Amino acid sequence: MMQFKKSTLTILLLIILNVLCMNALAQQRLAFSEDFDGTALDTSKWLIEKRAGNNANTPNGELQYYTPDAVSLSGGMLHITASRQVTVDPRMQLPLQYISGRVQSKQTFLYGHFEFKAKLPRGRGLWPALWLRTPPVLPLNGEIDVLEGYGSHPNMIQSTMHPWVNGVEPRQYASWLFVQPTPDSPRFHRPDVTRIDNLISLPRDLASDFHVYAIDWQEDHITWSLDGVPYFTVREQIPKKPMVIILQLPLSAHWDGQPDSTTLLPQSLDVDYVKVSGSK
Repeated sequence: MMQFKKSTLTILLLIILNVLCMNALAQQRLAFSEDFDGTALDTSKWLIEKRAGNNANTPNGELQYYTPDAVSLSGGMLHITASRQVTVDPRMQLPLQYISGRVQSKQTFLYGHFEFKAKLPRGRGLWPALWLRTPPVLPLNGEIDVLEGYGSHPNMIQSTMHPWVNGVEPRQYASWLFVQPTPDSPRFHRPDVTRIDNLISLPRDLASDFHVYAIDWQEDHITWSLDGVPYFTVREQIPKKPMVIILQLPLSAHWDGQPDSTTLLPQSLDVDYVKVSGSK
């Protein structure tokens, strides 16, 4: 009996030691963690941009001016808020009808598992985006859109891998994820886009609650998931350059249609956390 008790105790101790080692290993592999505690964004981790978006003269057709005034923290969350406020772009000397926010990580990442817990805004013209790209000071050599939302259709998101090479993109790999699609859900067709549509079932649209948007970026593939459920994988032309993380909420007539009387502003992209593990 005594020998049995000793064996049981040894097993228990080994289990506890194994759990502690696994937790320690997980902490070591956590390359970046931001829970947005406090009252102001940690500027040692993040750059808060102040500039015009890619305006109506560009393919993005953005209508906002990015300002730190649109970036705030409360309740342990980041809020990027779009509002109607006329601001003159000092570079172009053009009036922009809206303000919003964009933040960029100062740290770069090569491969790993990236998680964003976020709640999307709703309203025509809103274009929430969580994405990665090579640092803006360098030629664009890869872009991974974890999600791009459609404010007028909060039941769908787009996930895309752009294999840019020195600013040139021969092809895109994109997935449109529909949650309870409607007949007027946008459809986007281009000959240079390899497209996969996915249909999953959720009880609410993506603007009703927080969801976990994630990618697993490895040397030979990128897999996208929503609330732990994978829905899209790319295995070709995987970017192999370090990237920064960007969180933003532009408004765009080209993406989701011109904001109108149904666009109730202010609206926010709310982010509970950003975590990166296993990155080089």
